[in-house]
Amino acid sequence: MQEHLAKGKGQAVPRGVHSLPVLFWSCETEPPPVDLNLETLKTEILDFLAVSEFAVFRSHAGGLDALPVITWDVERFPDYRMFLETAQKAGQHLILFASREFEESEVDEALEEMQEAELTRDEARGFEKRLRDARRHVGVTCSLELAFDYN
Repeated sequence: MQEHLAKGKGQAVPRGVHSLPVLFWSCETEPPPVDLNLETLKTEILDFLAVSEFAVFRSHAGGLDALPVITWDVERFPDYRMFLETAQKAGQHLILFASREFEESEVDEALEEMQEAELTRDEARGFEKRLRDARRHVGVTCSLELAFDYN
């Protein structure tokens, strides 16, 4: 594995390292309410990886945003095991795993944006109710990412 894997969100690729594509599987719940239990899926993925031959690097969610990424079609092929099987067949031994929890600041930001938008009173009430309801998901896993470096 080369040093070009980002260790934090928005970090630049070090000089002299070529930006090679990273294959990427991601599952997010947007917008809340969460209708997919990502906490259960997170546990399942980590349990699967624990008994596999893969080494797991705990990455930051969104940490690969600055790199060229080839994304997995999770709409048509949502099973993470297919992604990991592809990594295995490609001879990969290191899997990057990241998860992110829904934060209250996301609700606050949405409320601020909503106040700046030109909404009718009824539209604003509807959005405010949805955002209040979204607060119950604070702290819940809302994003999972798996990736491997393919050279």
